Amino acid sequence: MSSDRVANATISDELGTQTPHDKSTGVDMLQLRQAGSNEDFDVEPPPRSRGRPKAKPAVVKAKRNLAILMANDDSEMHNMNLS
Repeated sequence: MSSDRVANATISDELGTQTPHDKSTGVDMLQLRQAGSNEDFDVEPPPRSRGRPKAKPAVVKAKRNLAILMANDDSEMHNMNLS
C-alpha cells in the first residue's frame, strides 16, 4: 500500500466513510477538518434593525405640505358653505 492509501484509509476510518472525498458534495474531508481547526475565524452577524426606519426629511416636508394644502382647501370649502 502506498502512503496515500494508508492516509486515506486512516481518515476514512476516523470519519466513518468509505473515502476521504465526499462525492455528493465534492468536498475533501481532510480540508474540512483542517479548515475547522482555525479558532481565530469569527463571523459577525449582520447589524440588528432598531425598530421602524426613520423618515427622510424630504418625505416629512412633502407630507406636511400636503396636509397644509388639504387643510386650506377644507377651510375654503367650509367658508363657501360647499362642504
